[in-house]
Amino acid sequence: AQRSASGGNLSKNYELIEAFQEADDETRRKMVIDYISEGVAQALGLEIAEVDTKQPLNNMGLDSLMAVELRNRVMIELDVEIPITKFIEEPSIEDVADIVMDQFASLMAEGDSESNLSPHSNISE
Repeated sequence: AQRSASGGNLSKNYELIEAFQEADDETRRKMVIDYISEGVAQALGLEIAEVDTKQPLNNMGLDSLMAVELRNRVMIELDVEIPITKFIEEPSIEDVADIVMDQFASLMAEGDSESNLSPHSNISE
């Protein structure tokens, strides 16, 4: 397992992934935006209400190291792939959420029985 900047272990968050799977698209997008906003707020030492989801992350003060940590957290906990170049392109929280939404759509389209999102799939650590 990877360690976050706060020293905690990061691992796939099956409960959150399952909640995303069960939500309709509009609710899922809001949940993903809220999840990423929480990570940004934590990294920047802000209250979540202070986070502007439409503003580029670097304009809010997120540096490259924080961006890598945020990317790793999202990738590990949500089991999605986000190229680091997406974070270099000065995305907003909503842009990152759209990338995550696309990943979920692809994974869910593969079918529930073999889905990478299933907590009952073959896990090797």
